Amino acid sequence: MKTIVLLDDDQFILDKLKDDILNVEPDTNVLTFTNGMECLKQFDSELKEINLNVVTDLNMDPINGDEFIIELRKKETKVQKIFVVTSSKDITKMQKILSLNIDGYILKPWSNDKINRIIE
Repeated sequence: MKTIVLLDDDQFILDKLKDDILNVEPDTNVLTFTNGMECLKQFDSELKEINLNVVTDLNMDPINGDEFIIELRKKETKVQKIFVVTSSKDITKMQKILSLNIDGYILKPWSNDKINRIIE
């Protein structure tokens, strides 16, 4: 079973993204977090040994998406892919995100073909 961690401070976005993932691949284990610090803590325990993909928003508090990715990469995990979901079309932000060696970014609103990239 595939596991995907979703991180976004907007519960509506989390619920929508989770529903869309489960509509495409019902057997997916989707874990949601609204706080980057809480999510990072889980990678020190329960999530440390699980092969999974991560999807994070960019603009959040107390840490934003790029800070979350940097901290996540410092940990010994079995994260296979990292995606950023954002509504920002700012070229400077996109270049910064891509420099973090992520597997892709998805602009809001997303489509099912983008959801497939997350699940693969």
